[in-house]
Amino acid sequence: MTLKAPNTSCPECGSQMDRGFVLSNYPIRWTKSETKGKYWVAGLESLSGGLFRLAGHKCPGLLCRNCDLAIFRTRPAK
Repeated sequence: MTLKAPNTSCPECGSQMDRGFVLSNYPIRWTKSETKGKYWVAGLESLSGGLFRLAGHKCPGLLCRNCDLAIFRTRPAK
């Protein structure tokens, strides 16, 4: 499964984006906070749904090699 985006131009710089997959053996985390503590970040959320959810799975996405922007689904491809 890949992303079904008809336009794969980068929304930041307009360059063509590469289709591919995000792989991780660790959770992908998200926070709205720019500050980070030594051991904890406020509002930390696991996008991958759990500690080992992505292990051995692929999440489809797009990558701009010009400005290093990645867009990807937060659940493994089915």
